[in-house]
Amino acid sequence: MGRPLDRGNARVFDGYARRRMDVGKARPPGGAALFGLLSTLLGGCILLISPATGTTTCEFAGASTMCGSCVQANCQPAVNACCGDSTCTALSDLEACATQHGTTCTSLQSGAEGGDAGAALAACIGQSCRGECQPYSGRGTTSCSEPDGVQGTACDCVLPDADDPVNDFVCSTAAYPGTLCCAPDGWPGPGLQCACDVLSCDASQQGCECSLAYYLPSSQVCQTPYCCAYGDGCSCRASACYTYETVVTSCNIAVVSCPMGQHQVDSCSISSP
Repeated sequence: MGRPLDRGNARVFDGYARRRMDVGKARPPGGAALFGLLSTLLGGCILLISPATGTTTCEFAGASTMCGSCVQANCQPAVNACCGDSTCTALSDLEACATQHGTTCTSLQSGAEGGDAGAALAACIGQSCRGECQPYSGRGTTSCSEPDGVQGTACDCVLPDADDPVNDFVCSTAAYPGTLCCAPDGWPGPGLQCACDVLSCDASQQGCECSLAYYLPSSQVCQTPYCCAYGDGCSCRASACYTYETVVTSCNIAVVSCPMGQHQVDSCSISSP
């Protein structure tokens, strides 16, 4: 299971106007300084110009937080494009989200950002940093992340330990629409894992078979003449449902339940006031 980036110490910026320029930290092969020599103020951002390649890197407030670190690692090109576009307002929402963890995080995740650059940045955050950049309050008491390769579709949580430190990653049905969050009996407890999984439907000889999965599914919905749900699975086929199955119009996340020994929860991530 892929673990999230460690959450650094958040730095407070007055009105998100100040930018840290840690020039000299990043160096290309040969030891020459990668960034420095020239900085350009554009659209409220500091663009660091690389003399070797001519590329620019936009610094933003909150880059040391869990959300900011994830965006830096996965969406920096989209940040750079937004920083260079005076009509892009998504950067200010990112900074507010990374430093305050408030409602602006919802704007980044809801597709409400305008303009091509803003929409591209929001899409990247939604796919690569969904759980890291969510509104939350209090302090996290769980260690949550996305499994490798799910691209913003599923997540899971465990109690923190030496290998999985506590973080503020939000893993819930609200943060991950289209999932079912299931906690084992006794959760939260040592050695237990709570997961918000997606429904994965695969073709079969008679139609399709669907079950909860922690990987990126090829399809999340299936429909044929007979669709039958039973526990955490659902199938659509040419023959009628068995007596122990529930007749449904289609197989989707709403018609399945948690596996035996588990119960449905709204959120796997837990925080304290």
